Amino acid sequence: MEYRKLGNTDLNVSVIGMGTWATGKLSWGDDVNDDESIRYIQAALDNGINLIDTADAYGDGHAEKIVGEAIKGRREETLIATKGGVIIDSDNNYRFVATTEHILKAIDESLRRLKTDYVDLYQIHWPDGITPEEETYQAMEEIKQSGKARWIGCCNYGVDLLEKIADVGGHYSSIQPNYNLLQREIEGEILPYANKHNLGVLAYGSLCTGLLTGKFDKNSTFPKTDYRSSDYPEFQHPEFQGERYLKNLEAIERMCPIAQKYGKTLAQVAIRWCIQQPGVSSALVGAKRVDQIMDNLGAVGWELSQEDLSQLTQISDDRTK
Repeated sequence: MEYRKLGNTDLNVSVIGMGTWATGKLSWGDDVNDDESIRYIQAALDNGINLIDTADAYGDGHAEKIVGEAIKGRREETLIATKGGVIIDSDNNYRFVATTEHILKAIDESLRRLKTDYVDLYQIHWPDGITPEEETYQAMEEIKQSGKARWIGCCNYGVDLLEKIADVGGHYSSIQPNYNLLQREIEGEILPYANKHNLGVLAYGSLCTGLLTGKFDKNSTFPKTDYRSSDYPEFQHPEFQGERYLKNLEAIERMCPIAQKYGKTLAQVAIRWCIQQPGVSSALVGAKRVDQIMDNLGAVGWELSQEDLSQLTQISDDRTK
């Protein structure tokens, strides 16, 4: 495994982090099994992945409970990153709440589910668009000062919000944005800002919710309980919809020969591409089974050439022409 220092922290995180959105079951279909989830988290730890990223919103706390079970007796070898700031209502709709009251309550509930008295990184999951960023940051800083979190970070923040925090002397240690070969919006502002200000970057969605595994085609379908489905009740993953999906499939077909050149799967190449982008500390990758974790491990211990990195990026760019 390869490790990198996360921003200005003392955390050396594995370049592949274990994402646990699927572990929470909500929004990921009906084929997620708790026992298998525990097995793949333990398999990740057995193979050098030390960063486990979760959130109270993943299955309304269910993922945190599973993580707590999976790391029992292994707390010292695990870096736990979790998030607060999202409420799931009775209709499974997400609401963002970043108030002091909510955040201070949320961390205590997360610690209870995780069966630990601290997390290594606590992150605000989303800004709520109402609470002043200074208030949210001060609540997060209070959590750090209390010892309930070693470090604090944010997710899904833009540069404008990060600058507001900097204006009051605040500084998160990391940011967690959506980033992969097919979704590269953060290259415009977020990555340059992170590099300039020593902000660790935990890239979620590094396989674009499985699309970059290459296992889907134009006839693939998803159950209504999976947010990649066009029939999902609340929202749909944009890269799986309509003409955009077909262009993504064409791009993926063009990427496959590069993977074959290295004797790697497309997933391994997609993760490697993400890891090699300047400023990325760790690529977060989800799973439902142990074999998926084992395949993802093939993304470490080698490098894509600069020529192939550029070619993959160009293939991604060509989708918009």
